[in-house]
Parts: sequence; structure tokens; C-alpha cells
Amino acid sequence: MQGTAIQRIAGLLYDGVLSPQAWYDGMDAFKEAVGGFNFHQLTVDVRHGAVLESITSASDDKGVKNYEQHYALADERGEMLLDHEQFSERHMSRSALYAECLAPMGMKYTMGLMLRVEGSVQQYVGFMRAVDRPHFSNEEREFAMHLMPDVMRAAHQRDRVGLVTRHAALG
Repeated sequence: MQGTAIQRIAGLLYDGVLSPQAWYDGMDAFKEAVGGFNFHQLTVDVRHGAVLESITSASDDKGVKNYEQHYALADERGEMLLDHEQFSERHMSRSALYAECLAPMGMKYTMGLMLRVEGSVQQYVGFMRAVDRPHFSNEEREFAMHLMPDVMRAAHQRDRVGLVTRHAALG
């Protein structure tokens, strides 16, 4: 079952190199496979303080904008995988990110995965759990770790295709 799901999601993401809808569908399937409530993929340029790309399944546009404007470039979670392994419940209850951003959107625990880093550009995806769900399990972490080589490769290919497309448009 796990192998079939990994192959299906990887296939969608590789198709997503050329198709934005397939990329979204792949990330959405990944979210479902790890029991997420929402996903949010961001590409940020930390040197220039800019969000370059944002893809999310969250329907709370105001909440997403709030995160992008106030937390994306200074997210305290860093490159970690599962937040509950880094932060205590007390810390999470006092953190502006959790209390003022995620909680109002009905989310709490997160699984964060770095997709690529090139110079000052970082691309990562976060899968968030609904506030009434427990933290991500070791089995869900293992699933993500098995899928990550394909996700990272597809993310790099998607970026390269985008770069070639932009250069071709310039002539």
C-alpha cells in the first residue's frame, strides 16, 4: 500500500514539472497520505525578503496572507521535520506563529520539509494538522522520508523548467 501511494504521488509530482494542476494534485495527495488538513508550499528569497511562490490548499486567504507577510521569512520552525519534536506544548501555546496564525485557521501541528535551497532561495512545504488531531506519527514521518527523494528531484526539475521557460520568453 505505502509503495503504491508513493509511486502515485511521485508520478503526479513528476507530471507537475510541466503541469501546475498535477503539481497541486501531487502535493494534495501527499497531504492526504500523511493525514494533513492543509499544505502550504513556499519559495522564498531570504536575502531579498520576498515570497517568490506560494501554493496552498488552505481556503483562508487572509490567514495565508498573514503567514506570508509576517512569518514566512522568519519562521521559527526552520528546517525541522516535526514541530512537536522541537517545541513543547507550552512553547507552541505562547508562540505567535501557533497562537496568532495557525490556530485561527484551525491548525496546530506541522510537518515541514525542505525541497530545495539554492543560494538565498529556499523552497519548502508544510503539512498542517487540524487543531483537534494529534501530532504526526513516526509512520507518517517514514512515509514522507521515503517520498522525499522524488519530491526533491521533481521540485528541482520544476524549477529548471520554469527557468528555461522564462529565458525562452526573453528571446
